[in-house]
Parts: sequence; C-alpha cells; structure tokens
Amino acid sequence: MLTIKTKTNESGTFGDPTPSDPANLYLALLQAKRELQQLTSQDGSRDHESLTRNPGTTRTQRCCQDVYKPHILKPLIIVSVFYLIQIISGTYLLIFYAVEIITYVGTGDDLGLDRFLVAVVTAVVRLLFAVVTYFLLRWIGRRPLLLTAGSLQAIAAISVGTFLYAKNVVNITDYEFPQCKPIIIASILAYVATNTCTYSAMPSTAMAELLPGKIQGYACVYILAGTNVVVFVTTKFFPWLCDLLGMHGVFGLFGVTTAIGTFIMYLLLPESVGMSVVQIENYFRQPNTLWVGRSKRLPRGETELEAEYHEMRDMS
Repeated sequence: MLTIKTKTNESGTFGDPTPSDPANLYLALLQAKRELQQLTSQDGSRDHESLTRNPGTTRTQRCCQDVYKPHILKPLIIVSVFYLIQIISGTYLLIFYAVEIITYVGTGDDLGLDRFLVAVVTAVVRLLFAVVTYFLLRWIGRRPLLLTAGSLQAIAAISVGTFLYAKNVVNITDYEFPQCKPIIIASILAYVATNTCTYSAMPSTAMAELLPGKIQGYACVYILAGTNVVVFVTTKFFPWLCDLLGMHGVFGLFGVTTAIGTFIMYLLLPESVGMSVVQIENYFRQPNTLWVGRSKRLPRGETELEAEYHEMRDMS
C-alpha cells in the first residue's frame, strides 16, 4: 500500500501531504481514491447486511440514533432555539397584526393613519430591508449583523412600549409632547426593519448552513412543524395578551425577549461566512459548546481531511 508522509503543524493536526515530486503526489491521490472507493463499498455492504439482519431498522431510526452525536445535536439545538426566539420576539405577530398594531396602538387611542397606507408602508419597509439583508449577510457576516440589528430591534421595541405607556397610561397629550406620536410610528417602523434583518431571515439561513446533511431533511421537517404549531398558538393568544398587558406591555415583552435572545445567539451562533459545510461540521466536533468559548478557529486547509476521517469513522 502506498503511504503518504504528512507533517504536523503547531496545533497538532495534519497538514497537506508532502511527496517528493508531483509524480508521487499523483500516484498517491490515485491510490487514495481507489482505497476510498473500496472503503465506501464495504460500508455500503455492511449497511445492507445490518438491514438484512435487522429488518426493523429503518433509515429514520438510524437518523434518530445519530442525533445524539455532538456534531449533530449542537447545531440542532442552536437552530431550534433560533426559531423559538423568532416567534417570541414578535416576528410573525408583527406580520399578521401590523396594520392593527400601527393604526390602533392602545386602548381606544388611534394614531390617525390610513389602514391601506400602513399596509403599503410596512410591506415596502420589509421588501427594502430584505434586499439590504442579502448584501449585509455577504459583506459583514452573520454574527455582526445579528448582534447589531438584534440590539437595535430590542431598543426599538422598548422605545415603542415606553412611549405608548406615556401616551395611554400617563395620558400625555399631544400638546404636552407633540413628538410622541411620530416617535412611536418611527420606532415601530425601525422595529419592522431590524426584525427583517435578523429574526425574520436569519433562522432559515442558519438551518441551511449549520445542520449536517445527514439529518438536515428530517430536522427541517420537525423544526418547521414545531414552529408552525407555536406560531398558531401565539397568534390565537395575541389578542388576549394585548388585553392583559396592553399594547405597551406587549412591545416591552418583545423588547426583553429580543434582548435575551440576541445574547443567547451571541453565545451560541458560530460565524459561518467563508466556511464550507465540512468545516462547519468539524467545528461542532470540538468539545466547546459556546462560540465565545471555542479554543480557536480550525485551520481551513486541514478541516476537510479531518472531517472525511470522522465521517468514515462514524460510518464504520
């Protein structure tokens, strides 16, 4: 069998093969390809034999067994928490009740806006910032965008709740504070814009990038099904929540949950810009759970080889 000499870098991982000349490198690659094909064919025959001996074992059952592996369980938890924060931060409630929230923001107090104008303005804001989000995700990455826009979203929601409290509970009149109504409207639109940049668009991005391909199909089905169930429940309870807390209390709750969720994502969410699928999966194989507590970012030239080794070991 032809062997390849490798050198070890400072981190203790294997780097690129260092053959004596390009001809040896070419022969080494051909031999490695042949051995990999033999290995995969043997793994396929072993899977077939295991299914023959255990006919009750299905692909779904094997997928459920793989879920408990750290490099699969950790991204699954992160994506699930991301979708939960998306719901409790008011993303879908703001979509379903945007017109009612903006035109009627308190107990019997109307902001005096046309309903059709409100619908058009919120739709334009969402469309505009959806396009902006596309470029920001490419230019500045996932974590900076989430932390910046998530913090601004929390500030905007708390601002709406504070000024609504002053207008509807303290009963500050327009004569005493004429800027109150414009500030409320501007804060709501800022909340819509920042929410579009963060919790409206980024959970699906995280799902596509972080989940391993081995369980991605199953995980997406269960996560989205659970999300739709929770969205249905929160949508039905929203009018009752408005009666209980008032609109100012609801926005205050949105602000608090957004701030907490952004802090949780600051701890957990990895930066995936410029990283391949195998590099992201190899990151989750590290013993750390928090992104802020990681040892260091893995060298990009070494992750694919290590990921292939771990994948073949999992298959055996």
